[in-house]
Amino acid sequence: MKSIRLVKTTARGVPVGDDHPNTRWPDSMVAKARALRAKGWTIRAIAGHLGGPHYTTVWRWLAGIDRKPPAKVVARLVHSE
Repeated sequence: MKSIRLVKTTARGVPVGDDHPNTRWPDSMVAKARALRAKGWTIRAIAGHLGGPHYTTVWRWLAGIDRKPPAKVVARLVHSE
């Protein structure tokens, strides 16, 4: 069976965020980290509160090095069994 799935990608078409096959942390966790940082939390406190990612990972999310916003959304044909 074939279906169409919307995928968030970079400008070059590389999947990002939850749509990337190697994603370890969900987009909801990244959003929560950004919200806590906006409230004035330290990076180490955010990492401890989230209970999973290393504080360097959280820093990379907040610095915009990792988890950049998607440039576009594309439709992909998905084959399911």
